[in-house]
Amino acid sequence: MMKNGKNTLMKLFALLLLCTAGAAAVPCAASGEPVATASGDPVSAADFVAAGWSDDYAEKLAALKKKHPSWTFEKLDVTGLSGGKYTWDYILKMECDESKNRNLVQSTDSYIVLRDFTDQNLYDSGWYKASKYAVSYLMDSRNFLDEEQIFQFADLGWSEIVTVDMVKTVLRGTFMENACLDGIYSETTYADFFMEAGKRSGANPVYLAVLVRNEQGVAGNSYLISGKVGDRLWFYYSNKITGSFEGKLINAPTSGWTEEELKKYNGYYNYFNIGAGGTGYFQIYLGGVKEAVNGTPEMASEWGGSPSWDTRWKAILGGAMRATSKYVLDYQNTFYLQKFNVDPRSSRNFWGQYMQSIFGSYGRASSMYKSYKEGGVLDMPYNFIIPVYDGMPENPCPYPTGREPANPAALQKAESFERVNLSAIPSRLVKAGYTPAKITWECALLGQNDSLPLGDVDLSRYSSVMIEYSVPEKFDSFAGNAKAFIGLTGREDAPFGDPKDPDMSSSIATGRLADGAAGGYLYRRNCTISLSDVAYSGNVYLTPCIAEGQKVMIHNVYFITNKGYEPPEPERSTEAAATSSPGETEADPNADTSPESSGADGGEQRKSSCSSLSPAAAAATCVASAVAFRRRKRD
Repeated sequence: MMKNGKNTLMKLFALLLLCTAGAAAVPCAASGEPVATASGDPVSAADFVAAGWSDDYAEKLAALKKKHPSWTFEKLDVTGLSGGKYTWDYILKMECDESKNRNLVQSTDSYIVLRDFTDQNLYDSGWYKASKYAVSYLMDSRNFLDEEQIFQFADLGWSEIVTVDMVKTVLRGTFMENACLDGIYSETTYADFFMEAGKRSGANPVYLAVLVRNEQGVAGNSYLISGKVGDRLWFYYSNKITGSFEGKLINAPTSGWTEEELKKYNGYYNYFNIGAGGTGYFQIYLGGVKEAVNGTPEMASEWGGSPSWDTRWKAILGGAMRATSKYVLDYQNTFYLQKFNVDPRSSRNFWGQYMQSIFGSYGRASSMYKSYKEGGVLDMPYNFIIPVYDGMPENPCPYPTGREPANPAALQKAESFERVNLSAIPSRLVKAGYTPAKITWECALLGQNDSLPLGDVDLSRYSSVMIEYSVPEKFDSFAGNAKAFIGLTGREDAPFGDPKDPDMSSSIATGRLADGAAGGYLYRRNCTISLSDVAYSGNVYLTPCIAEGQKVMIHNVYFITNKGYEPPEPERSTEAAATSSPGETEADPNADTSPESSGADGGEQRKSSCSSLSPAAAAATCVASAVAFRRRKRD
């Protein structure tokens, strides 16, 4: 008994020494709660707040620290490092407004709520511009403080803790699994070579493997790593494939190349897709192979005089060195900073971003996390560099639903919206006048029984409401044995047909919806509903009456007035006033220039590229004829 008691005391004494030693690896406390380490690392939420983190970061970081005591978290004060310039709003402006293709989303319907529908241009063969709401969500670091997505902020520099088995985890199931390279490395596997490339370039080998996997996919069937990209370029060019081919936009030029000039690009490789960008695969492949020819100049002497990536192993080593020197060593040393290049110390802020895909850092973080987890090394001492900005929204930016108004203040009072000249709209209901009320959404996707608030509106002020909408290609306006329509209601919880309102007493006015057409959501229609007999004033909601499973997308809502509204005097610049002759006058806004209506139910479709015009030009150019189908007075 005495012996056992003595042993117990010795163990307690040793544990006490371990907990108080300056070199203690794992923090501990008798209560089981985390405490700050001797090195000063914050552990509890209070510690993180004391270290300068806000509450919405502190609690999540404390939870991660408790689960992984060896992890450390470094705050990147973007605004402070820029001398106050790089605020949240400034960063968002640079990411969204400075360049149209800086942040892109795929063209599939699953990403439709993330698209900016004011820009219908197709970028890089199948991608659309992301909305400001989508960029806000992905850029807000508070959304990604969980065990997996925290790896968006992991330092990507060389790490001794990485093993070849961790790299093999990334390559599992891909064309690189257990495969060997070529030339002097013909007996070296991809996994082993990523380890060597990482050590020589100064980058984390897992990071390099993740990049190649994401760039080349599981099958690895890109012509940029086939060695035969020249043949493919000649095929596109000689067959004059100026449009699409095999589901891809090719956009080959019609002149300027010879067979010899294009086929000389055979025998080159580009695993990291460096320089591979543009509109159409001809331009993408050409840009990528030109980078492969230029290669890595600093390696020319070691490679026998040529810097080109003319073997697979040179493409991986040279690409790794380029990615490291151009990104990791230039303050883009996390996946997040390679997607959003916001560290003011970088030489290429904003424009020098490795990826255009808005989910670029998200997917790469998942791959790295899974590699570390399956390799059993999640508890190693990783450092995470997390950007914060002055002026961030009070709460983390939510994932877009598609119902966010383009103007955040849009739903306060309809009468306060921008004024749009509607005098040239070809409609029997809208012959002249202006509208002081317009609501625009990024992408308001509504289903059966969904309601969209339009704000507090005095409908008696308006002659009609014009709803600009689009539907999927297979939209059936007669599904469910009833004609699909859309309308205004006075209750959010009483959509058409709801048991709470069986006689549709909350309905104010309605108009019919047309069938889908080729192009689906890319084609917009307009439904104009008369309000001439409506006297309702109060909260107004837009609700579709459509079959279950069907969707309708709302783009713009215009409240139109012809009731004694005096159009404002047109603005004229000083230069125009000085050069105009006395006899010149403005065009008559009451001139009836409306063409005959066409299309089903009086609504003619228009291609959505018109939406890139100004509101007035879009309305004047693209709005089709529409008629009212139902009128109801509300006292």
